[in-house]
Amino acid sequence: SRLASSGGLPATSSASAPGAAAHVTQVPVGLAHGAITLTPPAAALTGRKITYPVYIDPTWTPVSSNNSNWTQVDKGYPTTSYWRESSDLQAGDCAFAGCANVEVARTFFEIPIPSALASNTVVNSADLYMTDEWAPQCAASDDQLWSTNGIGSGTDWNNQPSWLSEMQEKAFAYGYNSTCGYYKHDLTWSSSALTALMQRAATNNWSNTTLGIRASSESDSSQWKQFLSGSGNITMTVTYADPPNQPSSLSTNPGGSCQTSSGKPAQIGNDDVTFEAYVSDNTQDTPLSTRFLIDNSAGTTVYDSSQQGTSVSTGNKTTAQLALTRAIMQGLQSGGGSTAYTYHWHVVTTNDDSLSSSNSQTCYFPYNPNGPTAPQVQLSATTAQIGTSIT
Repeated sequence: SRLASSGGLPATSSASAPGAAAHVTQVPVGLAHGAITLTPPAAALTGRKITYPVYIDPTWTPVSSNNSNWTQVDKGYPTTSYWRESSDLQAGDCAFAGCANVEVARTFFEIPIPSALASNTVVNSADLYMTDEWAPQCAASDDQLWSTNGIGSGTDWNNQPSWLSEMQEKAFAYGYNSTCGYYKHDLTWSSSALTALMQRAATNNWSNTTLGIRASSESDSSQWKQFLSGSGNITMTVTYADPPNQPSSLSTNPGGSCQTSSGKPAQIGNDDVTFEAYVSDNTQDTPLSTRFLIDNSAGTTVYDSSQQGTSVSTGNKTTAQLALTRAIMQGLQSGGGSTAYTYHWHVVTTNDDSLSSSNSQTCYFPYNPNGPTAPQVQLSATTAQIGTSIT
């Protein structure tokens, strides 16, 4: 019930893209201030052994996942399961010699969601790579990529998943002959809908998602396609960013570690105060900018480093420190130079992708500009010799 594939020659290099036989060399990569710098060696660009064109187009896959399960369904064999078969996956109207009553075929595959995609992850793009091994002509024709319900060993034409949402319609054709020869991952699906699907997967902590391919017209045999199956032939790559981690280890100097209760926190006397918080970002996105906010007991913000232009820029996995003079501390509230007030403070960190952490815990401290009162010494009227005690 399966149509044998017709192989094609690997694509040759052209002005538009490198071919399957193109020589590949490593390019040193640097990362700083949210930018990636590529520094190709001169020997890869010029010399007697270099054949042009030369492409600087590195593969960068921050997080990727190979499909874990795959199958297809055939209208002509409505109760047959092709669960995880090693032969090609197929889609479209099979109206050729040797089709053996396949009629219409559809393809499904399951993609695991990498654990790196967490509920607070921001997905920037998603790309699905496949290999279209054979088409009945070199003229490109449309197929559709959909999100579907799940698949299993019992999936067949009579028990196929629901087609939920179209991700993309794309025209392509490879493998008919040497003019349009196939090569590994010659087909890339990339769309805003696919990116949105992966964002939902991350936000809702999905363990996997299922996709399906069908011809745009299932009565037009020119749209027939055959794809390489197997876990290494269907691959999803995702570019993403995470917000910084919640700042931790808050403290003041003087004052000590964070006091999370307004009950009886350590009192800070008439002094300069340094506020500290440990900041970090799992995706190494620097610099990190940490915003310090101080509120009075009524909940009104009396100091905001963002408004004051004093937010602290640091690297990753380090302590952000904000030093405020006693004059600033006394000026947080009217009468602050002579009256003790209780404050609470917290911080939030933003990375180079403009993503912000959750608020840190809230810390309390009273600030007393008066300091301790002078000690009172009461002298006895009794005459006594110096060096002797009196009562």
